[in-house]
Amino acid sequence: MKVFLLRWRYWLLWVTAWAMLVGAWVWGKSWLQEASSQLLAIVLLMGLSGFALANFQSHRADRVIAAKRLKLATEASGVGIWEFDLITKRYYWDPAMFALFGLDPQAVGARNDDWQKLLSNADLKHMRAATRATIKNDQPFDITFQVQRKDGTVRAMRNRAALYADDHGEPRRLIGTTEDVTLRKQQEAELRVAATAFESHESMMVTNARFDILRVNQAFCTLFGYASDEAVGHNPRLLKSGRQNREFYDVMWAELQTRRAWHGEIWNCKKSGEEFPCWLSITAVCDDNGAVTNYVATHTDITLRKAAEDEVKRLAFYDPLTNLPNRRLLADRLQHALAKARRDSTHLAMLFVDLDKFKPINDRHGHAAGDVLLQAVSLRLRACVRESDTVARVGGDEFVVLLNTLAVPEHAVAVAAKIHAALRRSFMLPGGVEVTISSSTGVAIYPEHGRTEAELSQHADMAMYSAKAAGRDQFLVFEP
Repeated sequence: MKVFLLRWRYWLLWVTAWAMLVGAWVWGKSWLQEASSQLLAIVLLMGLSGFALANFQSHRADRVIAAKRLKLATEASGVGIWEFDLITKRYYWDPAMFALFGLDPQAVGARNDDWQKLLSNADLKHMRAATRATIKNDQPFDITFQVQRKDGTVRAMRNRAALYADDHGEPRRLIGTTEDVTLRKQQEAELRVAATAFESHESMMVTNARFDILRVNQAFCTLFGYASDEAVGHNPRLLKSGRQNREFYDVMWAELQTRRAWHGEIWNCKKSGEEFPCWLSITAVCDDNGAVTNYVATHTDITLRKAAEDEVKRLAFYDPLTNLPNRRLLADRLQHALAKARRDSTHLAMLFVDLDKFKPINDRHGHAAGDVLLQAVSLRLRACVRESDTVARVGGDEFVVLLNTLAVPEHAVAVAAKIHAALRRSFMLPGGVEVTISSSTGVAIYPEHGRTEAELSQHADMAMYSAKAAGRDQFLVFEP
């Protein structure tokens, strides 16, 4: 309407100016001079009016564009704008506010305060206290609360507002914004959980895609002895012990590329130079396009576990008194030795060694002395054979010697003679007691005296009992 009036006045001035020029031409010179001065004033007025009109239209266009920009910005950001009239106690909302709270603008009450029913009593109380404090102290407030919308969904909202007063300084309204911060709150909670997990008792390390260390936790520093700034920026090769070969790391890298994860046992090195076994787990972190952005590695010191495993293995396969292989491990080694002998067409031998006069010594001097004697016997037996051979304890005073890869059968007889001579030498027991014993040994050779584990064991046992029956203190080779 204002634009229309300005345009009408503008054309009216033009018509008046032309009328004065025509009148001057009709009525004479004096009138013309007077008309000229008036015309000049009119022209100036027209110019000012035109400038004012153009300026008004320009500002109006700017305001329209600014309003559109604000509308687009608030719609894009999902931020709602609201106003609370302190006189009428009514809330004025833009469409975004109704969408945020899940309310129908046509169904709300006259004061538009239905949204308060969506808040818990605690949040509503907090909201009212913040509003009163803002009105009293004239300071902006920024609070976060939860609403349970009519569809049952629970959303977190952030409310910010400022107080506006009239020309006399009297508070008249609160104007503010509201945004849905549910996703942000969830992400913050996840970050807190991740931060807590990161600072757990388990060593953790984060690298970028180029394997530059970005961050380590305190457990890492405790385990490896490096301060955080000593590790960050370096490659994980900093922890390399050198026990794994290039093929090991090639397999690790290939699995990381295909499965985006790897875990396994590895030997690492601490800052002090100490090497220790470690269970390493590496997981790749990918972006939305599937490209690797980071790697997260966890380290677990398995020194105690390895020691426990070794102890379980020792108890399962070794005699606890002499630390010699037991019957179970002997059977496993005999199986492998026979397979190799068949493949290479070589000989092997089994020697069953039974101690003579052991029981009287054990009864006379006690079980502790008997244990010492058995340990000394095991040492002498191992000294009579090669490292590739096996000496096992299969009973109280019964031992078995497995000789692998013999070129000729006579080598077994030579070892039997060596064992017999070694065990005839005297033994020194605790307390300075000197005792002597002897042994009865039976020898069975592959393939002459048997081709299976059972045949060799049976025939070596038979030869040993033949040696005992023949007066003890001797060794005999099995005779079919």
